[in-house]
Amino acid sequence: MRGKTIIVEAERGVVVGERVVEGDFREVVKDVVREAVEKWDAHSSDLVAIRHQREVEKELPLKPSELDAILSFNPVRSNGRVVFMLPMYVVSYSNRVEGDVVVDEKVYVVAPHIEGFEHVVRGVAIEATSNE
Repeated sequence: MRGKTIIVEAERGVVVGERVVEGDFREVVKDVVREAVEKWDAHSSDLVAIRHQREVEKELPLKPSELDAILSFNPVRSNGRVVFMLPMYVVSYSNRVEGDVVVDEKVYVVAPHIEGFEHVVRGVAIEATSNE
């Protein structure tokens, strides 16, 4: 899938970086994983890349550009809203184990860029590193 991809980096519940790049989504994900490898401390943390989907809702009507952007994600109308699943990858390069739980401290979240939906990706990055 070629187009724009958003990359959000978060540390301990705070967004510390965000960029939008052009290219094949799968290749961008691989590039981000390579970037994470350079930041990863193999002695104190695991390196994990997890495919994830987030349900996204927006009230109708949509702008034509928004509709074009989400058509490939099989949107569904429901009670005056459009609902679709946004694919993304969470790449954790700094984490620790507390009991039975892995706590992510630093992550990248990579998703197709859809103008007006950046907050969803930021929210996943913050949520993943908030430790709550």
